[in-house]
Amino acid sequence: TDRNTDPGFPDADLDGSGAADDCNDNDAQMYPGNSENPCDSKDNDCNSIVDDAGVDSDGDGYKAECGD
Repeated sequence: TDRNTDPGFPDADLDGSGAADDCNDNDAQMYPGNSENPCDSKDNDCNSIVDDAGVDSDGDGYKAECGD
């Protein structure tokens, strides 16, 4: 069964990941295998860690990629 096309596992946000696997089926920027955007306060790659990419080089809680 393909979870992305099976009617039992709809894909509401049309990101290619069905509701059974998608961590937020209402946001097309959040699905397993997506690249993490370190500045958007979302778990883009569905690994249960929000904004886990990027570097906080001075330890103040803000990442260089986000304007630190």
